[in-house]
Amino acid sequence: MIYKVIMYRLPFILILNGLLASQLLAAEAESSSFCRNWTTPERIGILPSLINEASGLVSSVLQDKMIWLNDSIQEGALHVTSPSGKLLHTFFLPGFTAYDSEALASYKCGDQLCLWLADIGDNKTRREIIRLSTVEVQTEPEYKAKILSRHKLRYPDGPHDAEAIVTLPNSNTYIVTKNYSIESNSSGPAKVYRLPKLNPKSSKTQTLIFVGEIPIPQILSSDIALGHAVTDAAFDSERKVIGLLTYTALIEFPLSVWLELDKKSSWNKRVDYQLVPIKNLTQQETLTYLYTPNRAVWSSERVFSAAPIFSMTCLDSKE
Repeated sequence: MIYKVIMYRLPFILILNGLLASQLLAAEAESSSFCRNWTTPERIGILPSLINEASGLVSSVLQDKMIWLNDSIQEGALHVTSPSGKLLHTFFLPGFTAYDSEALASYKCGDQLCLWLADIGDNKTRREIIRLSTVEVQTEPEYKAKILSRHKLRYPDGPHDAEAIVTLPNSNTYIVTKNYSIESNSSGPAKVYRLPKLNPKSSKTQTLIFVGEIPIPQILSSDIALGHAVTDAAFDSERKVIGLLTYTALIEFPLSVWLELDKKSSWNKRVDYQLVPIKNLTQQETLTYLYTPNRAVWSSERVFSAAPIFSMTCLDSKE
């Protein structure tokens, strides 16, 4: 009788084992984009005094230059430096005005680099409309920059404070909220919104598309509420991960997880996300990835002295 029961249940046991094995293999494939062997974080330079409130950062097409945005930029200036922080050029954008510019994202437009210049800061969460500008930038063989279009957007559920924007290879661009309240000194999940298809010739206000939430307080459960605030985002095209910088951490998410945020109900470390062992800096608000070699670069606002630029390299084999 026992033998018959075992034989009867055996197919179901094999199926169950097969499903578990598939899930384990899927988890391993999912987490393969995470770096397992980082170098020790090292200071590679300092920012020039002109960049005194660094809040946005991207790298150039050739990865040999970095473009910085000052917090609350009003005058329309973007600063180009070497990776070590040597000031190479400053772009001025005539006619540009903003309320609280906080972030940059980059994407290829033809042979040139284009930027999203994101006027999305809103510490008191009162802004009904946020603004984005697209800027074409050239750093080789000469420096040129021009505004291509300006856009007005609103959130579908009311105002949010945000400092992070990122563009993925499929050209979709996302804004990630800061998820921190100054008034109540409390934090919540970071909300993620996707830009709708924008008409460069339209002056109408368009509505962002809500994608999902990321439980930053759960992921960083030991940190204070302010430490949960998302301050920048960047995409690593080498490892296919999205990095979110907070005041106390760098969290990476596989691209496949990011693209299914609307379906996420549980979050597992080393499968859905990974914490990168960076050196935390005071008021860290800028992040980018470089690919020769593959490394993360981050910096901070100038607080008591010149803001340092830090970097760490992923030593994992590409095989």
